Parts: sequence; structure tokens; C-alpha cells
Amino acid sequence: MPTYKGNRGNLLQHWVLCELLSAAREHSSCLHFIDAHAMAPMAVREERGKDLVFDSVQARLPGQDSTYERAWKELVPRGETGYPNSASFVKRLWNGPRSMLLCEVDDATVGELRAWAGSDSRVRIAHQDWRCRFEEGLSEPEPGALTLLSFDPDLLSRHSPPLRKREPRRMYPEDLDLMCQAVRGTRKDLLIQLSTYSVNGDNSQPEVEKCARGKLEAFDLEQIAKVAVNGRMMSLVFARGLTWANELTSLERRFTKWLKLASTSA
Repeated sequence: MPTYKGNRGNLLQHWVLCELLSAAREHSSCLHFIDAHAMAPMAVREERGKDLVFDSVQARLPGQDSTYERAWKELVPRGETGYPNSASFVKRLWNGPRSMLLCEVDDATVGELRAWAGSDSRVRIAHQDWRCRFEEGLSEPEPGALTLLSFDPDLLSRHSPPLRKREPRRMYPEDLDLMCQAVRGTRKDLLIQLSTYSVNGDNSQPEVEKCARGKLEAFDLEQIAKVAVNGRMMSLVFARGLTWANELTSLERRFTKWLKLASTSA
């Protein structure tokens, strides 16, 4: 059965995602969402150590009444312990026209995603590694649509090991190249959220941020925000063609304030 960790990484990833969606829906009428690591629509928690801050947020929903907490509460209205994936948050928060491309390799998770999507032709499930799907080429979004890409690997590495030593749940510099090539010149309104949850293997946050920024800026993608927690977990936000990108520059300050209040109540 698909699982989730239930830690500050979940809070970081989806608080940022929900804030991106909240800002975007004020400016864009149509959304094309692409998730490279789709996960299950509702996962169960792994049987391992607890995170008191995550548990506190989950127990107090809607808590501080953030966009994230309200959406989370609406997705689990009876206090269930299951945790929604990114696509579930997108579906809950985006009221206008939207389409999704969800990439996932795990067989059980793909089955749950297909059941969740049902007959919705606007949701496409790619049962393959996201790299393979991107190499096939991405379809054009509707004219005027905002494209939002989400990458949620275990680790974003600034190093390029031999192919035989690469792990599928990690991202490497070549993967950033592939991502950029897939959206090169075809999407004017573009947002990318890149998350990483470890600094193992000489991958400090400043060095990883520098590597990612260098790769994406070569494709006219501007870094808008960095939101980090505990020295290991980080989400980087890049944009292209957004006249309202300045609204996202306060993400780190606002997340830090939100997390501090959550930590105090834990």
C-alpha cells in the first residue's frame, strides 16, 4: 500500500504548492499541472518515527487557517490519517479549467491514481519514469494556460554519477537539462517547484541551489523563491513569463512564520 512519511518535508512541499496555486488562480484562468512523482491520492503513514510538528498540524486542522490547512481538512473531513498527494490539492484548489499529467512508476500507486481519475479525460496517468515521459515530448497546454511543474525527488544532487549508480528517486544535473529542454520555448507562463529532502553526498542547500539556478537560468527561468527547513529540506521555485512573480518572493518568510507557530504548538 502506498505510504507517506508524515514529516516536515510533507508540510514544506504542500504548503508551498498551495500558496503557488492560491496566487496563480488570481491571475490565470486555466492550469496545466505536471507531476513527475505523483504518489497516491491518499497514502497511509509509514511505520517509523513520528514528527511532532507534522502531527500537531494534522491534529489541529485547519489550524492557522492557511490555504494548505483548509484544503487538507477538506480532503480529510472526518479526521482520517491518510495524506493527500499534490494532484488532490490541485483538484481541490483549482476551480477553473485544468488538465494534469501524473507520472508514477509504482504499480499499486498507478492503480489508485487511475481509480481516482476515473473517467476524467483531463487527467492523464503516465505509468513510467518521468524522464521517459518527458523524452517523448510534452503536449502543448491550452492557449493562455499556466503550466505548473512539480518535482519531488528524495534528493536533488549537483553531481553526475555514472549511469549504473544513479537512483531513480533522485534528480541529477542531466535531469534538470531534460526538464528544461521539455519546456523550452513552448510554454510562456511557467512555474516550477523543485523539492529536495537531503543534503547527503556533498549536496548542501547553497550548492544545490546554485546548481539548479545555473541550469534553469540558461532557459530563461528565473528563481523566485527558496523555502527551506532544518538545513536538509528545501523547495526552489522558478518562473518564466509571469507578470505577478513578485507576489511569490515572500514565500520563505511566510512559511518560516507559519512553521514557527506550528512548532510552538507541537
